[in-house]
Amino acid sequence: MPEPEPPLPASPSLRDLPPALQAALPPLVLSGTVYAQSRDERMALLNGEVWREGEAPAPGVLVVRIGRKDVELSFQGQRFRISP
Repeated sequence: MPEPEPPLPASPSLRDLPPALQAALPPLVLSGTVYAQSRDERMALLNGEVWREGEAPAPGVLVVRIGRKDVELSFQGQRFRISP
């Protein structure tokens, strides 16, 4: 059996990002996640659509990692977390 994934890294939350970066981000609404040990089976419902790790739900925004209760995203080189 594969080892469980480690917890998400301590990225700042969206609200803790610098105001200029928050203003540059497109709107992002996380409705929920589906977590599985296999990365291929993980999903995040962002802005009403299903996204997987490695996909871009908005211009310049990358889904880095999907956790049980939050998602780590990257924008302009800055990683951050969002929760439903």
